[in-house]
Amino acid sequence: MTIGVDVSKWNVSTDGKTLWNPDKAKKQIDFVIQRVSYGGSSGSQVQDELLEPMYQQVIKVPIRGAYHYYSSHSNWKTQADFFLNIVSKKNYHFYAIDYETAYNTLDKRTISEFSEFVKYVKSQTG
Repeated sequence: MTIGVDVSKWNVSTDGKTLWNPDKAKKQIDFVIQRVSYGGSSGSQVQDELLEPMYQQVIKVPIRGAYHYYSSHSNWKTQADFFLNIVSKKNYHFYAIDYETAYNTLDKRTISEFSEFVKYVKSQTG
């Protein structure tokens, strides 16, 4: 069995101080995917608030991925460039995009723009 986890600012203990730590997992973590950014509802781009301290834990895991939480309220290319700028300075092995109903309008236009995001990131990273 392969075990992987998704980490972001939400993976902090109830005291608000203790970050997720793979060394304290009950089983070996084989891969991790970290949210590095998200599109804000006002069109702004936001780096995950705990990106840097969480990254110090993420690099302990053998296979590391990064993802962006896509916003239909923000330009797809602006989001992609923001994401690419962040991941270019880190050591991730794969990239993903999270596109959900929460805080988004799911329609033909946004699905098309989402697809453009994916194609663009792939063309920039291989």
